[in-house]
Amino acid sequence: MDEQGLIYDWNEVDYEIERNSRNHPHELWFDDETLRDGLQSPSARNPEIEQKLELIDYMEALGIQKVDLGLPGAGPFHVGHIDAMLSHMGERGYQLRPGCAVRTVVSDIEPLVDLQAKHERQIQASAFLGTSPIRQYAEGWTMEKILSTAEKAVTFAVDNDIPVMFVTEDTTRSKPDDIKAVYTRALELGADRICVCDTCGHVTPNGVRKLLSFIQDEVIVDSGFKRRDIEVNWHGH
Repeated sequence: MDEQGLIYDWNEVDYEIERNSRNHPHELWFDDETLRDGLQSPSARNPEIEQKLELIDYMEALGIQKVDLGLPGAGPFHVGHIDAMLSHMGERGYQLRPGCAVRTVVSDIEPLVDLQAKHERQIQASAFLGTSPIRQYAEGWTMEKILSTAEKAVTFAVDNDIPVMFVTEDTTRSKPDDIKAVYTRALELGADRICVCDTCGHVTPNGVRKLLSFIQDEVIVDSGFKRRDIEVNWHGH
């Protein structure tokens, strides 16, 4: 692969600055990643469960709408903490909606099936998969492999009534055709939320505008959906 093709730079697409919040008709909401992405720094320590429950209390009090409770695929210890947080939220009748980050593999999603049945509430599977050319090169992936991986994971989740937010890692350096192909397939299979990620902290305001315009005006519409029916999550770094 040509080295110049390893990164697609959304920052350079028709550079312009034009801001008008009145043009955005959709509700703004927050998906708190403190208990998942916030713990992935090498210097971060995993809090005791009592500390995590305290953070959940603060999120509810602040009116945050969603929370990522962790990575169930990381093992029984993490599943136990997620279970305890779900119990805490249920006992107190919290409005905070739970979700968990999962790789696009069935084994990561399986714990959510059991947790959802136990707590009798939906738990969003935030299923992530890298799409940028440089990630494909590093992993030796093809788009056929990426699409096949996404299909298996989303199908399993939807068949088990697990709501899916499909997450493309390093979206801000991914090619338009690849982004469109992966999101389109995920939406076709039943995902109703997508997450756009600036995994490497690469993007500028212009890049964000161009990328999200592409998602809203082309990807969602060309997939046969209306913008109001699909949640779009922005995950920045």
